[in-house]
Amino acid sequence: MEHMTSNPGSVVDEGQFTVRRTIQIAAPIEKVWSAVTQPEHISQWFGTAVIHGAGVGARGTLTFEGYGAVPLRIEAFDAPRLVSYRWGNDDASGVMPDDVDEHSTVFTFTLEPTADGTQLTVVDESRLVAVTVSSSLLVEWFASPPYEPVIVEEPAAEGV
Repeated sequence: MEHMTSNPGSVVDEGQFTVRRTIQIAAPIEKVWSAVTQPEHISQWFGTAVIHGAGVGARGTLTFEGYGAVPLRIEAFDAPRLVSYRWGNDDASGVMPDDVDEHSTVFTFTLEPTADGTQLTVVDESRLVAVTVSSSLLVEWFASPPYEPVIVEEPAAEGV
């Protein structure tokens, strides 16, 4: 398992309701892409992820212990450079939504290869002020244990 290096904090734009965090990960872009797109890998560093289908329009859930299942939809997908997830994290209403809508939070992961691994930028575009507060904490968790993306070594094929 590989871990991230030391990284600067998040940048919060209260006027746009966005939180941006750029981190350097000491792993190739393919491994980081897998960590932010494959449900079995997302489940190791975030909520339990279930995604039905692949690419734009695929739907699923993120389930958090003590919180429940949050609906999820893939909004943009450009392997291995960009993936956007819209998720129905409506903390302000106190009721878990059944589906995502235009008020849902959008998380975009942008990956760029670097000489030392991969630069990962995470942008949280919240649509509600209350969600911005919780989502900014989420971005902080993203770069600290136990929520940092875990880069998992794939098992070697038999006979290799």
